[in-house]
Amino acid sequence: MRIIGGKAKGRLVITLKNNDIRPTGAKVREAIFNIIAAYIEDSVFLDGFAGSGAVGIEAISRGAGKCVFIDNNQASINIIKKNIENTGVRENSIVIKDNFFNFIKQNKYNFDIIFLDPPYAMDGVCDIVLKVQQAGILKEGGLLIIEHDSGSIINSCESMELTKQKKYSDTTLSIYERIS
Repeated sequence: MRIIGGKAKGRLVITLKNNDIRPTGAKVREAIFNIIAAYIEDSVFLDGFAGSGAVGIEAISRGAGKCVFIDNNQASINIIKKNIENTGVRENSIVIKDNFFNFIKQNKYNFDIIFLDPPYAMDGVCDIVLKVQQAGILKEGGLLIIEHDSGSIINSCESMELTKQKKYSDTTLSIYERIS
């Protein structure tokens, strides 16, 4: 897999060689960054359930000022760190090994853009928007992007407006804006 845009365009991103990690493909990554292009410059970006870190690295490559990568799998953390080094984005990166839901309870950052790609079969994925809203980690006007199974229903909440939803085979991108 390669970074598809920005200053690290063409650089290789390695992934784990198992079925536990489902990297976001180039077509979906391109769609994400086309949608959020106006928001990315100098943003503080969160790549939750980061896996290989490809989405966060893509964000930095395209102009994000900082990206926090969260994953609870040590093998993923090791891959993310290698990919950060290989793509030259270390100075803009913070890598944290933690469960995403623990992280948002103790987090000290406020994000402009949050990208989440939780395991498709994870319990509680339907309430992830509410949990992010309750944690107060997304700035007003910020975007929450969730990559999820097209068969999953993601519950909304009143301060997060669903602004766009795009389906790609069995994957759906749901994009929310924090309105208050």
